[in-house]
Amino acid sequence: MRLVDALPQFTDELRAALVAADRPDLAEQLSEAVLDRHTYDTSCDAAYLYLRPTRSLNVVEQNIIGAKHGETVSVDHELGVCVDVDNFGRLLGIELLSSGTVVSRLRDLNAP
Repeated sequence: MRLVDALPQFTDELRAALVAADRPDLAEQLSEAVLDRHTYDTSCDAAYLYLRPTRSLNVVEQNIIGAKHGETVSVDHELGVCVDVDNFGRLLGIELLSSGTVVSRLRDLNAP
């Protein structure tokens, strides 16, 4: 499921925060980002949203260079958001240091 379909308000807020942080390249990827899974730590109300990269790697990138963690971008958001990016500039995941209603929304989507 696309992140924007699962969490439209959060995605819009994050997009604006990334643009404000001078990272329009990452903000643009949010429209197509696919939520793979998420984890939640109840002891500290923190969550991590795992994303599938929006762009496939070519043979050289995949077999010679290899995908690795590139950087963590901290953005100004009420939920304490950090965005992980690989060495090719692709979104990998989003850490929420205060998950707010995001995790409950994701649970509601997965309920039968």
